[in-house]
Amino acid sequence: MYQASVPLFVRQLNGLRNILDKAEEHCSSQNIDESVLLQMRIFPDMFHMGLQVKTTLFHSGGAAARLADLNVFDYFSADDSSFAALKKQTTEALQLLQGIKPEQIDGSENRMIEVKLLTYSLVFTREDFLLQFTIPQLYFHAATAYGILRSAGLELGKPGFLGEMPN
Repeated sequence: MYQASVPLFVRQLNGLRNILDKAEEHCSSQNIDESVLLQMRIFPDMFHMGLQVKTTLFHSGGAAARLADLNVFDYFSADDSSFAALKKQTTEALQLLQGIKPEQIDGSENRMIEVKLLTYSLVFTREDFLLQFTIPQLYFHAATAYGILRSAGLELGKPGFLGEMPN
């Protein structure tokens, strides 16, 4: 469970931090108000860029905290008004992840977990939570954030999105 979660989450959040750095630099060099990019969406009924990032954090730092039975930060109420704020939250999520030990998660596959969302709750085994809910959601929202920034003209590539390859 640990190997299928924490290292994967760390790698993806490092990739997220890469694209947030590039977005911040792009806004600065092109004299673009950050709120323009942070409020961008691929389609009107989709989450905006800032919320895509916060949802990525929910499905990485938040998921790992749940699996390790730690307090979960409220990513959805967090500040998304600047790239600096989102990068700070990403760094904090990375610090949380780096503090989790395998023994906090391993062996919990069959224990139940409840995830409360806005208007309903979902109950899973922890294995299903990780493999069937969290990981697909993590990649969906991270890729959507990437897609929004690419559509805004940022020069991003797959290596920056994926983060550093494991040794």
